[in-house]
Amino acid sequence: MTRTTWIIGAVIVVGIGIAAGVIFAGGNKPQANAASPARETNTATAAMAVASPPLAAPVTAEAVRAPAPTAPPAAAQVEIPVQVASDTTTKSGPIVIDTLDELFAHAATYSNKAVVVRGHIVTQCISGCTFSLEDGTAVIAVELIDDALDHVLDGGSIGRSVEVRGTVETSPQLVIVIEDPEDWNYID
Repeated sequence: MTRTTWIIGAVIVVGIGIAAGVIFAGGNKPQANAASPARETNTATAAMAVASPPLAAPVTAEAVRAPAPTAPPAAAQVEIPVQVASDTTTKSGPIVIDTLDELFAHAATYSNKAVVVRGHIVTQCISGCTFSLEDGTAVIAVELIDDALDHVLDGGSIGRSVEVRGTVETSPQLVIVIEDPEDWNYID
């Protein structure tokens, strides 16, 4: 089989695994995601293998119905000066998120914004173009696209610590998308 066939097959297997994870883990419901501690699925495919500990106590209906906080979390923001026409400076940059459960709890706030997160790799596709990141509070999918595909994960990276700088996408599921090769790196 050609390399292209293998890559297409790996993408299909990873897509099926992610879809199964979304279906069995409760979908993209911010209330359920915020109320549950580390969310992992027990999915094993040719593209990824996960050994997950049992989940904590089940989420109660009261916890799901609890009103969400109205103010966004106090996340640190890295500020970078930018020169504008009137000789004044404005500051912008990616938002540093301390825990992934904070990202799930306020997904709408972070939608289409650049963020920085850290965690351990718990799954990865065969070609290293997608992986799942876990920080002890939640698990999120990370996808490398465009130029980032020039710098994919090494084989056997499960368990390694990484820092990811990417854009949060909320549809069809919560995922961090990395476009540039230098936007992720090992920190162990």
